[in-house]
Amino acid sequence: MEATRRPEYFNPLVSPRSEKEPGSLIESLVPSVQKCRELASALTARAMLRVAEGKFDDAWQDLLACHRLARLLGRGASIIEGLVGIALDTIASHADLAYLARAKLTSKQVQDRLKDLQALPPMPSMLDQIDITERFTYLEMVQLIRRGGPGMLGGLTGKNGKTPKATVEELKAMALIDWEPALRKGNRYYDKLTDALRRKNRVVREQAFDRFEDDLKALRVQTMKLETLAKIMEGKDVDKAVGKAIGDVLIGLLLPAVRKVQNAHDRSEQVQRNLHVAFALAAYQRDHGNYPAKLDALAPKYLATVPNDLFSGKALVYRFAEKGYLLYSVGVNGQDEGGRSFDDDPSGDDLPVRMPLPELKRPK
Repeated sequence: MEATRRPEYFNPLVSPRSEKEPGSLIESLVPSVQKCRELASALTARAMLRVAEGKFDDAWQDLLACHRLARLLGRGASIIEGLVGIALDTIASHADLAYLARAKLTSKQVQDRLKDLQALPPMPSMLDQIDITERFTYLEMVQLIRRGGPGMLGGLTGKNGKTPKATVEELKAMALIDWEPALRKGNRYYDKLTDALRRKNRVVREQAFDRFEDDLKALRVQTMKLETLAKIMEGKDVDKAVGKAIGDVLIGLLLPAVRKVQNAHDRSEQVQRNLHVAFALAAYQRDHGNYPAKLDALAPKYLATVPNDLFSGKALVYRFAEKGYLLYSVGVNGQDEGGRSFDDDPSGDDLPVRMPLPELKRPK
């Protein structure tokens, strides 16, 4: 609890080392990720226990700690830490809704909780993890192949088990390759990725991702020539073009699925928007005895402005009922699926909030 209140969290990437082999970024371990998952589960479980015991203030502090933990972990150097940070924040957000439904709070208490949520910093961007860690992992792999021979490339594709030791002839062949094209081309592709990530507007960012993926598809078609790969693996016909070919293969293998990563980040942001609206609706309900017919009634007393749907650019869908409501975003696919989420049957892509909360599904 105390640690999550610290402003900084430093967790360096440390790779295994031996006397014979240097460490590498791609081998770095992140053991803290699983521990943080366990902590998030423990904090939210204790929060629910405290709600049942009537300790509403203590329960809320547990939930805030979980949100803070998510943001600290999400600032780690690896994409894994960023994605798990998003997962932890989603765990906390689901627990927030259970807290909102079960804790006996006044309108003022609900509004105070809303201010706490609004005061949290946004989830960290994945930009540095792509621009620094992923980029340097690619550049390092080029150099590992240069030092370890073409067998390193086979190990990366998963076609071999243990990476075979390079022969003297292979190492001589590696020394003849001009590696500059592979390094420069990889950097250019990471420049394109980070340029797309820097676009604040989601529509403009998606257009940049479309252009990037078209370029990448064209590159992968070129690199699928098996005879070229065979020559590389056998160390034959080594010339300047081979260095470029190896770079193309590595780009196709190592470039992360950044669009999916960004979509996860966008979903997390939308979940937070939904959460703020849910708390504002709860405060309104405490004051008026029922929920509003329209979301516009929340501004400016409960929310300065009612947020739009990040994915549609339009108003969130809100369906008022006598004793509750359904609120949802249309999600990444942009299609209104009636508030159906991944957990529903049939499943959907919407991001919903339902009050009262739906009954938990018991395992059969």
